[in-house]
Amino acid sequence: MGSKRSRSEEVGEEKEAKRNYVPRYTPGKRPRSGSLPKVDYVHPLDPTEELIVDQEWTIPKLNLFIAFTLDNLVEAHRTLFKHFIKLPSRKFHPQYYYKIDQPISINEIKSRDYEYSGGETKFLLDCELIYKNCLSYNDPDSLIVKNAQQVVFFIKNEVLKVKNATKNYLVNEDVKKRLLDILDILLNVTDRKMANILEEGDGSTGDNGSNSNLDDTLKICEPFLELVDKDEYPEYEEVIEHPNSLNLVKSNLEHGYYHKIYDFVTDVNITFQNALIFNDEDTTIYSDASKLLKCFNVLIRKKFFPELESAREKGEITLEYDKIEYKKFVQEVEEEEPILSDDDETNEEYNHMEGLGNGYNRGPLARDYLLGPSRTNANSDSKTDNAEVEKPAIPLKFNILPVIKKHNIELKKEPLYFNLIRKIQVSSSRSLYEQAIRPLKGLYNDMNKITWFEYIFTDGSLSHENSDYSITLPPKQNSVSIISELAYPISEQNPAIVVVNKDRVNPIPVLNGDAFDEKKARYDIKLTEGTNRVIFSIRNNVRNVTETVKFWINVLP
Repeated sequence: MGSKRSRSEEVGEEKEAKRNYVPRYTPGKRPRSGSLPKVDYVHPLDPTEELIVDQEWTIPKLNLFIAFTLDNLVEAHRTLFKHFIKLPSRKFHPQYYYKIDQPISINEIKSRDYEYSGGETKFLLDCELIYKNCLSYNDPDSLIVKNAQQVVFFIKNEVLKVKNATKNYLVNEDVKKRLLDILDILLNVTDRKMANILEEGDGSTGDNGSNSNLDDTLKICEPFLELVDKDEYPEYEEVIEHPNSLNLVKSNLEHGYYHKIYDFVTDVNITFQNALIFNDEDTTIYSDASKLLKCFNVLIRKKFFPELESAREKGEITLEYDKIEYKKFVQEVEEEEPILSDDDETNEEYNHMEGLGNGYNRGPLARDYLLGPSRTNANSDSKTDNAEVEKPAIPLKFNILPVIKKHNIELKKEPLYFNLIRKIQVSSSRSLYEQAIRPLKGLYNDMNKITWFEYIFTDGSLSHENSDYSITLPPKQNSVSIISELAYPISEQNPAIVVVNKDRVNPIPVLNGDAFDEKKARYDIKLTEGTNRVIFSIRNNVRNVTETVKFWINVLP
């Protein structure tokens, strides 16, 4: 019988193994040798996926959605996205621009306009081009290629949520039960059952011939039930950003982890997408992951949602939206008023008019024809609903039409100026400036190569209607100092905060002579490359007044 080993010995061996482990993948670009494979710029990677097959879908304010989504993904997964934010350096990778015909990056995508018919598909193709270019230029088994594939999957998962915003209901007990039923079908699926599901969904029977010859005993989900063993595959952690498994998804669903339906759908998709990223295309597990991913999405689209809508119509269940998401992506489209073109044959306002003021009008000219808009007014009261007999309008001299009263023209309001914020100063970092003008002994700073900047916003220009500003910093500067001058000292009755990209910044006292000026505060902040949001806000609890200034500061590379 072998001797017992203590827990400390096991931990020590584990640490020793980690120290001796040599990473399989190395970061950075790994160019191929020889000629590069041709890049397909026209066709999508997977022509059968939902985002490509469905054509009748749009995203309101698409450009804004793209910028917001990409910024959030870059911030959340910087290790994956860092190589694709900007185009490769022409100095260090000049050969890249000779071998790749259409270079693209996250910044390039954010700068393009996609708000036109088919813009959503073009956006997806541009995102896929990041992976296609990377795969063509680098070794297929390199880390950067696998990162590029994950980048595309993450973007598509976010687009899928917004595309199905009208079906992305909150997960209540009824919805949870139906999702568990779908997951149980997936967990028990065999080759034959999966072929039948795909056949019912899109007419595909897979690559294994007739369904009757397929195996109906082996559950092909078994390799995906548990997380990948780190000891057996230590390189898995190098590649996969978000490891996942079906049992973990099921546990999260049972314990109420998922807030909305597509939170659950995304997690299942990621489980199979991880297998597609980590494994080679000629392996069985890659083939099974690809088929299971299609099978799951067919179950969601062709079985889960039709049954869910049918149950709602029968009154068996109650479905609710996330109010914030619904207002952002759904309600805005539904509340838009229909606009009739002036030459529309169904526009009854204009159909009985032959001309204006030419003596051939069939009836008396209505009061608001000349300046009346072409929008339909759904809330206008019908004349037949008014029981009172209206007196005929007195004709105006010279046929002057009183349209101004009808259109509720509002006078320009006086701006409501700030009372709490007297001045805000945005300038180059004070510490860097002091180092430049007073360098340490033995150091030399070339002042001619440094561009200093300073923007001052005073109480005469700050108001509740005019409190958003956009600033582009000179090149190679990302450190900024903000100095605020307030009407009252910062205290519990007058709290003030500065938030930089969701991070709160603490103030630094400002000296005025030999004493600290309690009405002033300095904030030294370091910005990231790209667009940064800086918010300064102060509240007077006695008067119940809040004043907020927002700066959108763009840092150049």
